[in-house]
Amino acid sequence: MPSVLLTLSDVVADDFDVPGKRLREIIASALDSRRRRLDDTHIALRIVRGKRQDMLGEIEIEVFAQWFLDRWRSRDARAHEIARRSCEATGYGCACWINLGTVGYSRATVDGRDFYSD
Repeated sequence: MPSVLLTLSDVVADDFDVPGKRLREIIASALDSRRRRLDDTHIALRIVRGKRQDMLGEIEIEVFAQWFLDRWRSRDARAHEIARRSCEATGYGCACWINLGTVGYSRATVDGRDFYSD
């Protein structure tokens, strides 16, 4: 389950309604592969604020995802797709990084269901 740190610069209006579902869809489709099918419900999105003078874009997207060979080989193309499509969706310039690593994952729900990385 990829997690995303979305940093909005001070150029982005305080009342900007972040299109979270749309951004999660964009990120999921860019990370999707035959081995790992993803949709917007697989992406955790965390939003913070920053100063534009310290950033590379009005919006920065840092994706932390599990390492897979096909993701590693195409990481720059995937980051470009996320940045380009996010720019179109938000109307702001976007920079994107994809950080791939070995991760473990588990989630438990109040109704007793458990989810794990596989």
